[in-house]
Amino acid sequence: GFFKRMVEQLKALPANVAAKVEEVLTGEPQFPKRLVVTSPNYSIPTLTLDDFRPGDIVRVHQKVQETVTTAGKTKKASTSEIKTRVQVFEGVVLGIKGEGENKSFMVRKKSYDHVSVERIWPLNSPSLVKIEVKSNPKRKIRRAKLYYLRKTEHA
Repeated sequence: GFFKRMVEQLKALPANVAAKVEEVLTGEPQFPKRLVVTSPNYSIPTLTLDDFRPGDIVRVHQKVQETVTTAGKTKKASTSEIKTRVQVFEGVVLGIKGEGENKSFMVRKKSYDHVSVERIWPLNSPSLVKIEVKSNPKRKIRRAKLYYLRKTEHA
């Protein structure tokens, strides 16, 4: 049917490409149980969307670049260098938005004196090193977006 016609059309491609395509098309399809998102630079381990959900407490490890300036006797003698370090942001996942490569997630962390900080990251951001799920909620979360936590003092 359709796949055989497609293979015939693709045989005009180089031999190694056509063989790979034919192998993929004639084999049985294997559907993943969960969506895996790979980062663009492929040095970061793959992140899966089923690893965390809204309501989970996560630790987001992010690469941060800082410019360190060392003073000299004159302005020309001072030097600056860029240092990279990993910054950890721990909080509750408020929601996950988007589809495919546009998927992003929002984390809210409780800071000092009833002040909270929210941050939004694209899931395939090259600055993300890893996402650790610290704990799952004790009760079942029945909402996709947990904006009501902004009004309470829990997060």
